[in-house]
Amino acid sequence: MFFANALVILWLSQPLVYANMLPVAFGRGGKPIDFGLVAPDGRPLLGPGKTWPGLFGGLFFAVMLTFGLVVVAIAFERHELYDLWGLSFTAFIVHATTLAAGALLGDLLKSYLKRRRGLERGQAWPIIDQFDAVIGGFALTAMVDWPWFREAFITRWSAVLFMFLVYYVVHRCVSFIGYRLGLKSAPH
Repeated sequence: MFFANALVILWLSQPLVYANMLPVAFGRGGKPIDFGLVAPDGRPLLGPGKTWPGLFGGLFFAVMLTFGLVVVAIAFERHELYDLWGLSFTAFIVHATTLAAGALLGDLLKSYLKRRRGLERGQAWPIIDQFDAVIGGFALTAMVDWPWFREAFITRWSAVLFMFLVYYVVHRCVSFIGYRLGLKSAPH
């Protein structure tokens, strides 16, 4: 049962994982979300690494990539994988979008808080760096559709804890690869 629940959690968490990875590919050189504004503390609101193309590219392609995998599941007659998202196409879009948008908002909030703490772009903030997207995706989705979120995630709480461990390891590996490819300024 645990293994099945863990697979369900990993399947449903796709949009927030993709939304956390993709902005780095779309945002390079784009207009900063904070328009270069500086907070009263003299530091940037978010910094130049948070861009409009990264935000919208990450959101759009996270939902589209998830949708593509759902289409593949349906093509292989695994309709139950689609049904996990809700009972309609609208429910799928809402759930995938809130998970992805929440992940991006969680990352933006983390960047804002990092600047307030005096941490520079790329400087490590252990644990927070790894889980900002998960917490943001879960929070927004829970606010928008609590019954679905409760059924999809809360009832599988032990698998969610496992997902946090998997997400931590994946985040560290992907960040290191992004750093080695020159897409990120730091390997964490």
